[in-house]
Amino acid sequence: MLSKKNSKLLWIVFIALLAVWLIMKYTDRSNSTLKETLVAVDTAQIDRIEISANDKPSLNLIRNGQRWKVKSKQGAYQADIRKLRSLLTALHSAKPISEVSNTENDWSKYQVNDSLGTHVKLYKGNQPVDELILGSSAYVPAQNAARQPYGGRARGDMVSYIRNANDQNTYTVPGIWRMSFSLKTDDYRSRELFRIDKNRINKIRFRYPKGEKFELLKEGKQWKLNRKSPDSAKIVQYLNRLSYAYGSRFINDFDAKEKNPEYQIEVEGDQLSPVQLQVFVDTAGRKIFHANTNEGYFDGSKGNLFKRYFVDRDWFFKHQ
Repeated sequence: MLSKKNSKLLWIVFIALLAVWLIMKYTDRSNSTLKETLVAVDTAQIDRIEISANDKPSLNLIRNGQRWKVKSKQGAYQADIRKLRSLLTALHSAKPISEVSNTENDWSKYQVNDSLGTHVKLYKGNQPVDELILGSSAYVPAQNAARQPYGGRARGDMVSYIRNANDQNTYTVPGIWRMSFSLKTDDYRSRELFRIDKNRINKIRFRYPKGEKFELLKEGKQWKLNRKSPDSAKIVQYLNRLSYAYGSRFINDFDAKEKNPEYQIEVEGDQLSPVQLQVFVDTAGRKIFHANTNEGYFDGSKGNLFKRYFVDRDWFFKHQ
C-alpha cells in the first residue's frame, strides 16, 4: 500500500504530465516551425540582384563598389543608392509571419510557381546563392476590428505570399513585395540631379537663347549681377534652390548627340566641382532638363523644374 507521501508524489507527476499534454494539444503551434528569415545569405555580400518574370525581360541590379547600376533591355543606368539599401534591408529582414501552405499543389493559388511568380535571384560574384519567388498580395484585417475613437476602425495590413526557391512551403511576409521589386527600369534609377553646398558657391553664369548672358558673382560677402546689387532675399532663395534638385519624369526617347542646349547654367565655387545645368528643346517643344551630375534626361515641365532654375535677369532684383 502506497504511503501518503508516495501517493502525493504520484498525483503531482500525473498533474504535471496532464498539463504538458493539454498544452501540446491546445496550443497553436502553427508558427513554431517558421523560418527566422527567408534569405539565408548575408545581404551585405550580395553583388547582383536579378529580377525576372515568365513573360517579361529580366532586370539586373549590379553593385560596383559602393555604387549600383540598373541594367535591363532599356540600357544601363546609375541606380538610386537609397532604393537599393531599402531593398537589401527588406531582404535581410524578410521574416515570415505565417505559413499558409506546405505543398506544391498550392503554388499557383498564391502565384509562387515558376510561371506566375516574380523571381528575385541573389548573386555573390557570378555565383547564385539564393532565390525568392514573390507571389500575390492580400489584405489582412486587423485582429482587433473594434471601432476606434472618432469613428474609425483598426487598420489591417498588406501581406505578400513568398516562397524560397529551395523550399516548397509558402509564407506570408508584411508588405507588397512585387511593387518593391518591379521590372520597370526607371523605378530604380537615381532621380537626384545635384546636391551642392550653397555656402561654397561664388559664381553662377546664365546663358539663354538669342545670345542673352548674365553672371552672378560673389565679391566678399556681397553678390553682384553685372556689377549691380541684386535683392539679397532673392539671392538666398535661389541659393536654397541650388542646394539640391530632383527630377520627376525621365525622358528616354531623346538623344542629345550633336545637339546644343538652348539654356545653360554653370555653377562654380570654392572646392566645388562645377555643376552644369542644360535644357534642350526638341521638335515637339519639350524642354528637356539635364545636369552633368546625373546621366538622365528629365521632363523640365514636371515640378516646374525648368522655371525653378532658369529665371530671367530681372527676377533677382526687388520688384516695386
